[in-house]
Amino acid sequence: MLASLRSDLHFALRQLRKSPGFAAAAVLTLALGIGATTAVYSLVDGVLLRPLPLPHPEQLVAVHTRVQQPGGGPWDSDTSYPDYLDWAARNHTFSGIAAVDISDRLINLPNGVAGAVLPMNFVTTNYFDVLGVQPIAGRNFAPDEDEPGRRVAIIGYDYWQRVFELDPKAIGTTIYVSDRAYIIVGVMPKGFIDPSGTDVPQVWTSFSYHLDANPDGKDRKDAIASIIGRLKRGVTDEQASADLSAIQAAIAQSYPEIRYRTGASVQSQVADMTGDVRPA
Repeated sequence: MLASLRSDLHFALRQLRKSPGFAAAAVLTLALGIGATTAVYSLVDGVLLRPLPLPHPEQLVAVHTRVQQPGGGPWDSDTSYPDYLDWAARNHTFSGIAAVDISDRLINLPNGVAGAVLPMNFVTTNYFDVLGVQPIAGRNFAPDEDEPGRRVAIIGYDYWQRVFELDPKAIGTTIYVSDRAYIIVGVMPKGFIDPSGTDVPQVWTSFSYHLDANPDGKDRKDAIASIIGRLKRGVTDEQASADLSAIQAAIAQSYPEIRYRTGASVQSQVADMTGDVRPA
């Protein structure tokens, strides 16, 4: 058997030497195939098979505003900050509900040092409480730091390592987010994966970033927020959807400018992240 295998291998090598173009194409095809397979498996293993690396991930859900216009829909959209505040204050099915807006911003140290456009999240101050994870250095956001003018930031471990070389004195340092000065108050744990999007955020700051431009936060037409919630124990997605839909229906009756935003939809955070990939 070994002799036959050796003979076949020698024959294959002779054929490849006679056709180097074919050999190169074959090697490239194998490399692309192996690379693509590895990438797909990494996605399946990291997102579809394993639970989110957060406490009780089965309780984490994504929430969307349900839009129903005459002759169209329904479809799901982001949520306005004022609608989120009403949901958070009036719901009966969530232990916590938070808002997040995902965007890229120019971030640098004073004098333009370490300047780069990086993914970052604008979050309500209870965001990490809802996820069930806390900074490993410094502190979490304080409840009043959603207010306009309260410019503080929490940075990711990778950013802390790359820019500050894990120096504890990074806490209290000023960074600039699109030319606005922010004070670093905390650092997230190594390996923390934010479930709100595919890009890994480097910096989190509070919704004060948006409220600086809109201090009253009363523009209900401006649907800028993605909503993530943690269900109370034993509550189903359907019960939470019904709870928020009743609240949203009442809001839509009170504000004609959002009269088509008549409900809410709730599904697991993993299902929201993976969309149609999981069934496939």
